[in-house]
Amino acid sequence: MSEQPPNESGQDEEPAFHYGSHDEGHGDGGHGEPWLVSYADMMTLLFGFFVIMYAFAAAKLEEDPDIIKMRKELATFYGGTYVNPLEVIEKDIQKTLANNPDFKKNTDIVSDLDGIKITITSQVLFESGKSEITVPNIPAIKSLIKEIGKGGKNYKIRVEGYTDDTPIHNERFPSNWELSASRAISVLKQFEDDGFDIDNLQAVGFGEAHPLLPNENEKGEPLPENKSRNRRVVIRVVPADEVKNQKPTQAPLAAPANEAEEHK
Repeated sequence: MSEQPPNESGQDEEPAFHYGSHDEGHGDGGHGEPWLVSYADMMTLLFGFFVIMYAFAAAKLEEDPDIIKMRKELATFYGGTYVNPLEVIEKDIQKTLANNPDFKKNTDIVSDLDGIKITITSQVLFESGKSEITVPNIPAIKSLIKEIGKGGKNYKIRVEGYTDDTPIHNERFPSNWELSASRAISVLKQFEDDGFDIDNLQAVGFGEAHPLLPNENEKGEPLPENKSRNRRVVIRVVPADEVKNQKPTQAPLAAPANEAEEHK
């Protein structure tokens, strides 16, 4: 058998691979464990992944727009798309309202960092001085609620009732407090009928407080168009975890004693 020729230096060439524990440092866990590097990289990536997942789950929608921007950028980086569920609901509601032009004309929808705010003028829902939803408009309000429910029924729903400053005083509604609260409850019951958790439902009556526009001009003359805008129901849709620690608030439902005397 012929011998291997020596290398240029005259010394035998070392084998390319070393086996056994006699190699320097290998027996003590030195450079003989290359898989540890890959393992450490994988654990670092997993840690980063779960931190991002926690940030997505814990960050609140009312945080500043930079948080939403960060979510979108992270989703794009990982090959996905971030979609705000409330934005989807808003678009679906807009499509539904397009089938009912009269209802749409009397409805305003705004999406902000607190959730969705849906304002409906009262004349499209109620007759004057009454709190029952008019029969022709029940399908429209049910369609709106159905679109909200498509995103899940774990949202906090707060319905607010408002009136103008026209006094009311009868056996059922001693004042605008009772009328506004009763109208809010009528809308809220539609959510209950659709299967929303009653623990996530809240109705509030504000009476004539917080008008959108002045009810009268500088001469004290009534402004019918403004009054019409002030008579409204507002539906607020907020993710349940956004307000889970808030205590329920309630507007007074009874008129002050001096106001009751004025209506007599």
